[in-house]
Amino acid sequence: MNIRQIELRLLEYFISVVDAGSIKSASNNLNISQPALSRLVNRLESELGVQLLDRGPRGVTLTRYGEIIYRNAKVIAEQERNMRWELGALKGLEQGVAAVGVGPYLGDYFLPSVIANLLQKRPGLHISIHSGSYPDLLRGLLAGETDVFFSALPQDTSRDDVRFTIVRSSQQAVVARSSHPLMCGQHVTFARASEYPWLLPSYPPHHEQELVQAFLNKGLRPPRFPVQTNNVFMAREMIAVGDCLSIMPIAMLNAPAIRGRIGSVDCEFRPSPTQVGYVTRARSSLPPSIRELISIAAVALR
Repeated sequence: MNIRQIELRLLEYFISVVDAGSIKSASNNLNISQPALSRLVNRLESELGVQLLDRGPRGVTLTRYGEIIYRNAKVIAEQERNMRWELGALKGLEQGVAAVGVGPYLGDYFLPSVIANLLQKRPGLHISIHSGSYPDLLRGLLAGETDVFFSALPQDTSRDDVRFTIVRSSQQAVVARSSHPLMCGQHVTFARASEYPWLLPSYPPHHEQELVQAFLNKGLRPPRFPVQTNNVFMAREMIAVGDCLSIMPIAMLNAPAIRGRIGSVDCEFRPSPTQVGYVTRARSSLPPSIRELISIAAVALR
């Protein structure tokens, strides 16, 4: 299997077939004949010496070999597109492209000012922003959809395929709507807090774990979690209009969408800080636009 001799266009045709779900649909999208596209995919399989696709009457599905090639081909294609943009920038034709991911909350109070700062320096830059939870952002990074993402980071950062950079520790607070009965200026005990339901985003998971353990350590029944959601914006609105308590970055309380609607509760339970930073692929070079974005973002996060 000689990877170095594979033509980039064969990988691009392969990606198109997988994304379209069938050779017929891909041939229509690419405006080439089905037999010609089939020959190109067959050629890629022949050069790799493995079968990449299972072909059936309803379309194609990836084999285990195909999953590996598809995942890495997406990364290669994205890097090739970035290279072309950056070459264009040197020629004065474009100012480059930046594909960046951002996790919950950071997209509200952190990233907008960073993007505005970057666009002032590079007004011709095209920026593609992907938002989601950490697992979603990690999948997008490994698939080549983004070059970097900013997020709360997992406690375990021992991975070989990505590089974690911790910028700061984000202090967390117990929060509730501004008119909540517990927003009375008095210290709220575990027992009092257990009278209300809690709503926590699915990530990071350690907050729910430490909350349950803290109540058990006090000899109390853990609080109820009547709603589970990975949509932090829905969770935010439910906190703002209901009786649920939650955990949120203290810095987030000054975000325009939250200020005056959700506040910090003086609670006996003290959530642990969360590490915040950015993640890049371990074995890929970053285009200048992304390096500049990271430089601005690192200062803003501190």
